[in-house]
Amino acid sequence: MRLLARLLWVLALPMLLTGGCAEVTTPQGAPVRATITSWPGIAVPLDGVELCETGTANCKTTNANGEATLWLPVGERSFTQTKEGYGSYFVPLVVPEDGLEHSSGMGADPTLESLHEDAMSPYPLGDMGRISIGIPFAGATFDLFDATAGKLAAKTYYVEEGPTGQPTWRLDLAATTTTGGGGFLEVSPGEYQVQFGGTADECVPGPTGWPGVYLLNSVRFPVRAGHVAQVTVSCSQVAN
Repeated sequence: MRLLARLLWVLALPMLLTGGCAEVTTPQGAPVRATITSWPGIAVPLDGVELCETGTANCKTTNANGEATLWLPVGERSFTQTKEGYGSYFVPLVVPEDGLEHSSGMGADPTLESLHEDAMSPYPLGDMGRISIGIPFAGATFDLFDATAGKLAAKTYYVEEGPTGQPTWRLDLAATTTTGGGGFLEVSPGEYQVQFGGTADECVPGPTGWPGVYLLNSVRFPVRAGHVAQVTVSCSQVAN
């Protein structure tokens, strides 16, 4: 009986030393605290959006409040946002050591299909991508360049508010309107830069996108097939 008691004590010792708890691991990198909502119109939190670090199995899914925290390595990184029934988004950003807040609106397939139809561009995107650029004022212009700073002839659109208050994409405009947005359609996968002009000066990523190289007043980013590259900038506004 005494031998059995000793044996039970030896078997229990490792559990006592560890407090009976599983090992707790600390996430690596820095937190990207994301809030994802529907777009356009009244923003509604989207649950079930999968956020995944590009090329990895590092993924998180938004809760009922549209919130999730994805830990990413510090520096120039990217992740995808996907949800059934919505467009797929590709988000490049520079992650600081203390992390950052990320807010994003995702368009439902019927909305995006209608907008693409306005711009005479196919949807779903298939083996091409789209570049979406957010800028907070009118009169800004966009020019697209490849990774070696070669200017490209691209299908450029600017956003205008339609008669019902919903956005429309216009191919015949030369600059942003008060809606403050636009981008490029039917872009092959690769790395690109956008150089800003018109009323936009001293533009930097804010917060999505990477700092431009070779070109002043520019932002750099990759484009992925079947995805919308989501780019926002912070610029100084100058007079026309």
